Amino acid sequence: MKETLQTKALGTFTKVTAPAAVNTLRARATGHKGETLGQVYGRYSTDKAAAFDDCRRACYELGGHGLRICSASGWFFSVAFEFEANGTEYTALITKQGNRYFPR
Repeated sequence: MKETLQTKALGTFTKVTAPAAVNTLRARATGHKGETLGQVYGRYSTDKAAAFDDCRRACYELGGHGLRICSASGWFFSVAFEFEANGTEYTALITKQGNRYFPR
C-alpha cells in the first residue's frame, strides 16, 4: 500500500522511497526559478495564478516552507517545498504528472 498525504488544495501526495526515484525527484526539486509567478513569467494567465495559489495552499496545509518554482515553461511549472511529518523532513514536488513527497 502506498503512503499518501491528503490536502484540500491539491488532493493526494504520494510518498516516494525507492532510491533511484528519490534521486530523480530530488534533482528536479532543487531548481529555483523564483518564489512567485511574477519573478518567473512577468505576465501570466489567471489559470497559472489559480494553480500557483493551490500550490501555496497545499504548502500551508502541510506546514511547509521554502515554496519555490523549480522549473517552468510557457505551458507548465513545477513547485517544490519542504515540510516535516512524524519527525522526518520531506520535500514535496508538485508537477503536472502528480504530487509526490520524499525524505530529504
